[in-house]
Amino acid sequence: MPEDRVVPDKICYGAAISSCEKGRQWQIALDLLADMPKTKLTADEVNFSAAISACAKVGHWQGALGLLDDLDSLLLKPNEVTYSAAISACEKGSQWQIALCLLRLMPMRKVIPNQISYGSAISACSRGGMWELALGILGLMPECSVEPDEGSFNAAINACDKGGRWQLALSLLSRMVSLALPPDEISFSTVISSCGKVGQWQLAVALLSLMARRQLQANEYSYLAAIGACDRSRNWQLVLDLLRLMLESGLPVSSFCSNAAIAACGSAGRWQLALRLLRRLPAASLEPDELSYNAAMLSCQRALRWRAALELFGEVAVVRGLPSEIGYRTALMACDAGLQFASEQAILERTACLAVLGLQK
Repeated sequence: MPEDRVVPDKICYGAAISSCEKGRQWQIALDLLADMPKTKLTADEVNFSAAISACAKVGHWQGALGLLDDLDSLLLKPNEVTYSAAISACEKGSQWQIALCLLRLMPMRKVIPNQISYGSAISACSRGGMWELALGILGLMPECSVEPDEGSFNAAINACDKGGRWQLALSLLSRMVSLALPPDEISFSTVISSCGKVGQWQLAVALLSLMARRQLQANEYSYLAAIGACDRSRNWQLVLDLLRLMLESGLPVSSFCSNAAIAACGSAGRWQLALRLLRRLPAASLEPDELSYNAAMLSCQRALRWRAALELFGEVAVVRGLPSEIGYRTALMACDAGLQFASEQAILERTACLAVLGLQK
């Protein structure tokens, strides 16, 4: 603009700072804010709020707090947007104590916290593992004439999930429904994850079904949690059903899901099914990794199928490179279980040779 003999005004600077905020360019946003006095322009609350939001996007909480101090020195009054952005910066910077201090400071400065302020503070407590405080803030909102929204509930549910309080996470989901706040994919996925971590596979699967009835698309993490819960309970049939549903819905299937399915079949003594799954992974555009082979080898070892385990052991070397320590251990256990000492000795000799060559620790 100066090159074209056009003098930028406050609106131009505000738009540029806001653009930097959306582009996560916090340093440029701060530079622009610092340039304004040089052009005889006085930054206002809107400019500062945009710059603080830029800091919040990257969790630069020190910069956000510094800008709040600058507001005071310029005798400018922070508003709810300014404070909410600063609380968000502290949340992303894992500074839950400072986030709560800012939330308490707002009424003292005659600034009314809004849903974003409370939601960011709840998220800050969630990051800090303070689920009790998160629930306390959620309960405080109606008393302060601020109705919790989906974001506030999701942050509180996440706090309960991280704190291992799956019952509370489930009750918050039910409360959302009773308040006519439709839970979204994030709400359901977090509760499914919470149930899955403690082996509540029936609830996890039921919540997946409820999502479908509500026409909500379950994401990869929802299925991951449910598959993990079913795997821990050795419910291999459900693991396979969930894997099939993921493929049918077009969701990306991670190696964790496919490996969990192989492991679940192996744990249930279905070693042949585990091998079939391993062989069919490429047809489903899934690349078996070393953990896939190890899970299949372990299923063979448990079923005393040492020959099948050794075939997989040899295949790993061809397809995936050198087997890992876990691969060697599993193959040795399979030989030991089948009393195949000659094969076991061959594996030990190969391991020793590789160690000499510096290819295997």
